[in-house]
Amino acid sequence: MSNETGQPVTGTQEILRDIWSTILKVDRIGIHDDFFGLGGDSLGTMRLLSAARKHGLKLSPADMRTHRTIAGQAQAAEGRQSAVRAEQPPAQSADTPAVDRTYPLLPIQHRFLEWPMGDHNHYNLALLAQSQEPLDRNSMGAALSALVARHDALRCRISRCNGEFVQTLAPAAEDIFPLEWHDLRDLSSKESLALRSEVAERLQSGMDLSAGPILAAAVFRSTEADQLMVIIHHMFCDGLSAAVLAEELSVLYRDIAVGATSSGLLPAATQYTEHAVAVQRMAESPSILAAGNQWLALPWKNTGRLPERDAEGSLNRRYVRTVKQLLDERTTQAFLNAPKAQGISAEEALLVAMAEAIAAVSGSSTVHFELCRHGRRPVVPHHEVTRTIGWMFTVAPYVLQVDVAARVEPRSELIEQVRSIRELEHTWGALRYTSPRSEVVDAIRALPTPELYINYRGADGLEPPWEAPLSDVKGDTGAYISPEGEQQYPIKVWAEVRDGHLELVWFYSTERYDVDVITELGRQVENSLTRFFDRSEIDAHK
Repeated sequence: MSNETGQPVTGTQEILRDIWSTILKVDRIGIHDDFFGLGGDSLGTMRLLSAARKHGLKLSPADMRTHRTIAGQAQAAEGRQSAVRAEQPPAQSADTPAVDRTYPLLPIQHRFLEWPMGDHNHYNLALLAQSQEPLDRNSMGAALSALVARHDALRCRISRCNGEFVQTLAPAAEDIFPLEWHDLRDLSSKESLALRSEVAERLQSGMDLSAGPILAAAVFRSTEADQLMVIIHHMFCDGLSAAVLAEELSVLYRDIAVGATSSGLLPAATQYTEHAVAVQRMAESPSILAAGNQWLALPWKNTGRLPERDAEGSLNRRYVRTVKQLLDERTTQAFLNAPKAQGISAEEALLVAMAEAIAAVSGSSTVHFELCRHGRRPVVPHHEVTRTIGWMFTVAPYVLQVDVAARVEPRSELIEQVRSIRELEHTWGALRYTSPRSEVVDAIRALPTPELYINYRGADGLEPPWEAPLSDVKGDTGAYISPEGEQQYPIKVWAEVRDGHLELVWFYSTERYDVDVITELGRQVENSLTRFFDRSEIDAHK
């Protein structure tokens, strides 16, 4: 159907328009606007796919690359719905999760278990919500039980079998998780805070990867509101998963509390263990060695190092400090909007800026860092993993050559390097941690770990989409990580756009670097992003 006005004309288009508006925080959106041109990024893509599936619309990451408009996405989703109606229900998969077998770990889980972090049982995500209505204890317990039964990742256990780490599933009926209930109404403010803190710390430090629990919850009743705290071990849950869990727990609680006989939730997506089996099969496929050779062809031997006060300085967390960098609105807008005029995404602009900053501070034209990404690329075409619960993230290295002598626009060669590595990202973890031994795999595993790691959380992060009567609230949820052990990288960077400002948080060891090195890296990143803005102005006046 032709539509010159740009307004939605079908129900599917209206649903997608509302999803876009929520994710992009843009009110006026036409059906022919470009998702990435309005500020979308890869994390926003996953949020869009997840929200679309909630409404019964099936879109894939590939659809997002080929259909960047509401009109195109609606057509793809409607076409897929028609095809699905014509199909018979698929037979039960041989990989349907069962409690009497073992499952492989994902690469990021292997990476985590190799990390000298102190206590691997203490590394969690926390959700905190409030309700102006008194929460019902039995209904909340039943809702949490239904959530655990719905997602096998919440019933996983880690153990060793013949010297290898494996995962098993606890039966849903036998999986016990703590649900505490605390009445604070007769306590003073000081006593209330002390009790909340004690409970949070106890739950955070009470996880057990091998025996359980890996999930715990507590409700605090005060005169103002009830608050719900849910702690989940990071081994089985990432930020995108936590957002899905918040939404589903809201729906389950609401339905159970009013006595509904069925939930309004769609059937669960591809289970985490199914995805883990598929990733392991990819890791064992001979075809992955071609990607291994591409990784080995990168200029690893030419990478330089940042100035260090002590190359052997401890990375113990007691020496880790933070530098918070808040970029102004002009530079943030350069980051979000100006690069699109040059045909690249904000995410690519950040990687280019980081590469140029490292090159400037290290004095080396070859730089090396690692990037954390959402990782929800389906390995099997029919798998739907946008709403799968689990630690699905991928971490992959970027080894880039920066032409320091010609750091003027356009940066086309550097951008193409970023894009070529992007296409390989999903293979790195398998080659590094789970593929069978071979000459290529051994060479991959002998490559060095970089000094710097980046986690870009997108615009306005991953706020939990609680639904009534629950709503998001900020508060103390205890220490998510054991105070002992090491930071995995000498420098970690968390990047996020919040309230119109790009924030970079730099975590570094004072035993390894002087703070001046970190602040100079931040200054160079900001300078690089500003040049995108300047280039946009130049293009506008041509």
